Amino acid sequence: MLVLCKISSTGVTDFKRLWREHFDLVLSPQAFEIGDTSGADFAEYEHGGIALQVKKPQKMSFQSLSEQLQKPDCLTTDFAKLEAPLQTHLAMVALDSFRHAHGCFPKVWSTDDAKTMVDLAKKANEASLEKVSEVDISLVQDLSFTAQGCLAPLAAALGGFLAQEVIKSVSGKFTPLKQ
Repeated sequence: MLVLCKISSTGVTDFKRLWREHFDLVLSPQAFEIGDTSGADFAEYEHGGIALQVKKPQKMSFQSLSEQLQKPDCLTTDFAKLEAPLQTHLAMVALDSFRHAHGCFPKVWSTDDAKTMVDLAKKANEASLEKVSEVDISLVQDLSFTAQGCLAPLAAALGGFLAQEVIKSVSGKFTPLKQ
């Protein structure tokens, strides 16, 4: 894939006109073309120089938590299951509502708590601006049955992912995931 990219250079010797910043054709991650240098403004290239890609700053804006809870902007990873991210969102909203109402997570394998969670998920779906056609009851029940469990490998992987996103955000070198 060929793209135009802004390139900055320093230390190039023997050019009558130094090219500081301009757009060039990027051939690969390791190679680019600087264009036509055969004119009267350029002498024969002899040696030296450093080329750096100049990244254009992007302004990113995010919605508030209350706006995201009403109308979530979910990342779709499986186009065969378009409602799956919204179903997971509803299940997590129901879990949070349960925790606020009862002061704890649902009891392990408690069918009464699972029924309460399903009711909370249906209420959350009614209140949401992004509705699903039908709440996935088995997903909400499974979350209710296992909400108090802790999987160490999953917690470690999620912690690593979150740390990477924080570093992206703080350093400004890479673009963090949206929402």
